[in-house]
Amino acid sequence: MRPSILALAALAGCCHHGPEGSDPIGADGGCHTAAGVTEAQVWESLWQSFATCVSSHSTEECRTQVEQQEWAALPGAGPGTWRTALLGTVAPGGSQYASPEMAPEGDLCVSHDDIDWNLNVWPDPSGAAMLQPGNLTGDADHPGDGDAGVVEAEWEAMYVDPAFAAWPGDAGSPYEDFARPSIDMAVGDRVALRGAGVLDCGHAPYRSELHPPYLLAWGGLRDGGTSVVHVRATARFTRPEEFVTLPDPPEPGEALRADFPLPPPPEGGAALSVTTSVDWFLDDPAIVVDQGCSLTAGVSAASFAPNTDADLASPAAHLVGDSSPAAASDFFYLSAGADGGRLWVEIAPVSRPRQAVFGATVRAAWIPSDGGS
Repeated sequence: MRPSILALAALAGCCHHGPEGSDPIGADGGCHTAAGVTEAQVWESLWQSFATCVSSHSTEECRTQVEQQEWAALPGAGPGTWRTALLGTVAPGGSQYASPEMAPEGDLCVSHDDIDWNLNVWPDPSGAAMLQPGNLTGDADHPGDGDAGVVEAEWEAMYVDPAFAAWPGDAGSPYEDFARPSIDMAVGDRVALRGAGVLDCGHAPYRSELHPPYLLAWGGLRDGGTSVVHVRATARFTRPEEFVTLPDPPEPGEALRADFPLPPPPEGGAALSVTTSVDWFLDDPAIVVDQGCSLTAGVSAASFAPNTDADLASPAAHLVGDSSPAAASDFFYLSAGADGGRLWVEIAPVSRPRQAVFGATVRAAWIPSDGGS
């Protein structure tokens, strides 16, 4: 990591390690704050540091440094945490909503381009090492009872639903009035992600997250006796993208494969039909952002309040650009099939010459041998 640009105004430094860092700071799991400092003060400190930085450095340089302070390496994770895999089940929660939902409240606009899409994951045993002490603590956004915990997966909503634009038409509207992204996800769905495994130093208690993913698949049984799995992928990281430059060509180990439930076969014999379809593909998309994130309109001591974006200008962001869905195979590989009574889906990046965003759906259903429905 390059030398620090910023000088924290309120704290002696929140977190100085990005996901490729080593040796967590202190005994608090990789986040270092002064005793008695509140979450609001941490964010205020980051904002003040950003304001100091931009007086002599570029906005992008200063955003990068804020991100490196806001998110730290998972304790003991070592190198390569940018390709952390997380498999599990969609859990309740997601920022004071019934689950899963967006998490707009309190996001520091310096390090977030848009309203987040947050989902909680009960990890499979293979992901249990991601659970830090903070992950076992329950609150309005996260289930937890002391002996079970969830890992939060966080991505900007526009990457899960590219039609989403968080703009209600009134810059003064509270975030509760913003439109919701259209996402078919339910508690109990199987989910698989690959991305940056990090410790969030901006929220207490400090929890591990998968933030951001670049490969995502989720789904389960839907009405009508069909298994539906949704796939999302990006060619590169998207916020906080400066954690690491992903290799091109991608490494073989980046492929993400997961199993999903199949509906029970009907009596009398049937053949299983597995189909994949590209729902959308955006080649080299431009990200259009207006979050009111300026030195005068951003988080400040006067306007900051926990759990609300009402004092900030309303964010607006969406993806623009288009491409033939057939071109998706130049960037991503998707395959699916059935094995051992389960539906398997595999997604992998193929190349990263530039950013591209991909959405697809896999469906599996039994076709009765008599041709009936």
